[in-house]
Amino acid sequence: TGYGRLTSTDASPCHQLTERRDKGTEEVRIETMDDMVARLEIDKVDFIKIDAEGSELKVLQGATNTLRNNRLHLAIAAYHDLDTGEPELPQVCKLLEDAGFRVQVIKGYVYADNWSVE
Repeated sequence: TGYGRLTSTDASPCHQLTERRDKGTEEVRIETMDDMVARLEIDKVDFIKIDAEGSELKVLQGATNTLRNNRLHLAIAAYHDLDTGEPELPQVCKLLEDAGFRVQVIKGYVYADNWSVE
């Protein structure tokens, strides 16, 4: 939770937290998923869909309590880290697997759940 620079452009609906020289930026408040869930007093999360324009791993890193304390399904678009250009998919999958999720990757999208039949 804090502040960051959001990059935006009139030519695209995609905004990102990575600065680009050819695009405008503005300061925005950033809140982790864990902080948002606590602030809004959400007692149950059962589905999370993330498409954060290259910041999917950062979103998940700010959701450790939410991931650990809920039985849920996730759908994540994870292509690459916009800061480094490196593939982000392996790190996203590892974080989820380490948190006890079953992970499938289909055409670049991550689907995961931690439901078990008991």
